[in-house]
Amino acid sequence: MHRAGTRSGPEGRGWKSGTEIKNRVGKQVQRQRQLAATGSTSGAAQRPRRASPFCFRRRHGTLSGSEAAMKKIALGCVVVMMSVLPAVAELGEEYQNWAEGPEGFLLTEAERTAWSAVTDDQAAEDFIELFWAKRDPDLSTRENEFRIQFGLRVAHADAEFAEEERRGALTDRGRTLILLGGPKEYRHVEIGEYLARLYRTGQPPRPSSSDVDAHIQMQGVSFNLNKGRAGLWGYAQDQLPKGIEWPTKSDLITFAFFDHEGIGQYRTQLGIRKSADAASVLNAAPAALVVNPNLESVPVFGLIPDVAPATPEELAWLDSGKTVEGVVADLAQGAAGPGVNLGWLSVRMPAGAPAATTMIGRLSHDGEIVGSFRAAIAGLAGPLGFVYEMAVPAPDGQSVLDVALADAGGVLHVERFDLNFEGDAETFITPAFAGASVEQHPGAAVGEPFIFGGYHLAVRPDGRYLKGENLSIFCLLVLPEAEEVARIGTVRMRWYIDGKATPSQPSQPAHFSPAGSSTWVWGTQLPLEALSTDRRYDLKVTIKDTDSGASSTTKLPVVFTAN
Repeated sequence: MHRAGTRSGPEGRGWKSGTEIKNRVGKQVQRQRQLAATGSTSGAAQRPRRASPFCFRRRHGTLSGSEAAMKKIALGCVVVMMSVLPAVAELGEEYQNWAEGPEGFLLTEAERTAWSAVTDDQAAEDFIELFWAKRDPDLSTRENEFRIQFGLRVAHADAEFAEEERRGALTDRGRTLILLGGPKEYRHVEIGEYLARLYRTGQPPRPSSSDVDAHIQMQGVSFNLNKGRAGLWGYAQDQLPKGIEWPTKSDLITFAFFDHEGIGQYRTQLGIRKSADAASVLNAAPAALVVNPNLESVPVFGLIPDVAPATPEELAWLDSGKTVEGVVADLAQGAAGPGVNLGWLSVRMPAGAPAATTMIGRLSHDGEIVGSFRAAIAGLAGPLGFVYEMAVPAPDGQSVLDVALADAGGVLHVERFDLNFEGDAETFITPAFAGASVEQHPGAAVGEPFIFGGYHLAVRPDGRYLKGENLSIFCLLVLPEAEEVARIGTVRMRWYIDGKATPSQPSQPAHFSPAGSSTWVWGTQLPLEALSTDRRYDLKVTIKDTDSGASSTTKLPVVFTAN
């Protein structure tokens, strides 16, 4: 015969303790912070169908008064579920079964009603985003700790509670774990032993042989005396979501999951003593987990620290298609130290164009909006027009940045850029940036656009230079955990005239000077008076750090104009 085994706390086989879950949530949160963006944990992935969102069920015996009440609750939930189906059936495959998955356990009655009115995919997406935001314990951050923990609980339930034809997260034990977390105490005993102790009837009868399938009935419950097992989970009041009324004078509420035949299918046992307490707590959990019940829209986060996000009206400007003839815009990889993906944006409005006062931006990654910004800007005056700059963070991989320049009258010009950052490139050299005007900015921080060791370069992405100007070239080396002393590398330059390469020149020493935050700066200046105004030039610059092997190659256009 099996002996009862008691454990205090959730440290049994395969169980993730509260500390372990907290640590894993912390790691997930840290990862999301590094990406500057929110991911889905379970999303709207298609889930196996289940008969009812109410997992309590009774297998044997007649109904007691309390069980009859529970059955009414269960039937009510089934009716609610059936009311959802007509509308959901019109949704795309991605959302059709969303409410039947583990997320369905979290739905309040009001949310089920609202979901039943959702008939298109966009409305479903909006509903789900707001659904998660209402449960976010801290709306001031990008990450949703509740959603991360939900994903961890679902993963654990799938791994530990799976049955032959049902995923673990959709079982009774999975539902309880998802809504309440891990129990304070849990143990496995024989069903007969538990019922005898619960009702104080003494020890149950025992079969003469352990191989005998002896079915008996105790307290209205029919089970295999030799094989039936009970999983008992005990929860203390301080483990429950805030707002749930404690229905008992006992220190613990016990959830009893019965495997009647010993085949690994555990069901919440209704109709037995104290089962109504567990049911009332579980039924109250979905509403208690909503910590932002009055939230009407999903928070929008600023993409850039200390810069406000764009409003919906301003984001609509990005799709206006407005342009100003003669604008020159460029986005290239900048640097602010190791582990930081940063794009440096430059937009030059032509002379005579209206002056922009606001820049609107929206960054998208894998089809999802990472964030937006609304920044007041002042153009840098130059001989070719006003230049507007911005440093924009981005996650690893490919992203799309939409930018609009606007004045008090509305949008002036819209641009779209593609970004691609390799997540494993901790050590790198930025592209070479070229311009004419260099000014000292001793107070500028590393990472500010086009700042190289306390100097600001007014870049010329189109390569246009005027008579009397010089060609200034800079780049940054990012090297983590290196001593901040001068470094030696090499630089090779090769001119192309009207597309044809000039003879190759030997490499020259390149001196990198520390610029702070594990970055080093290299720069040089070349005269342009020998260039002809009727030729097209390109300068290929290859620079390399000798010790680390990091290198970059950039082809810089140079068009010399007399006016």
